Amino acid sequence: MKRDIVAQDEFDRGQRQLLNLGHTFGHGIEACSGFAVSHGSAVAIGMAMIVRSAAQLGLCTAGTRDAVLALLRQYGLPVDCAYPVEQMLGTILHDKKASGGSINLIVPTAVGSCEIRKTPASEISDWLRAGGAK
Repeated sequence: MKRDIVAQDEFDRGQRQLLNLGHTFGHGIEACSGFAVSHGSAVAIGMAMIVRSAAQLGLCTAGTRDAVLALLRQYGLPVDCAYPVEQMLGTILHDKKASGGSINLIVPTAVGSCEIRKTPASEISDWLRAGGAK
C-alpha cells in the first residue's frame, strides 16, 4: 500500500502526505527532546496529540479518539507530550510541511480515515494545547 501511494505521489504533495499522520507534532517532540525520544515514540505521541485535537475541535468523534489512544497504549507506545507549546512551536513552524504561513496537518476523521487540513501557522499553538502540550 505505501509503495503504491509513494509511486503515485513521488514528491509528497498529495495523498502521500496522509502517511505522515503524527509526524508534524512528532518531529517537534524529537527536536525538543534533543532526539532522546525515538522517531517511533515521537510519532506515536504526535498521533495521540492530533487525534485529541481533532476530537476537541469536532473533526472526529470521542469514540475515534478513544480507539486510537487505546490502540497506541495496547502496543506500549507513549501518548503524552512532556513539552511546552512554545518550545514545540518553533520547531514545527520550520517543518517541511510548513509553507506560505500554513502547515498541512494530517487529521484523523475516523478510524482508518484522515484528511489533509491546511492550517494557518497562527492556529498551531491551539492544536498543540488541544493535543495535550503544556
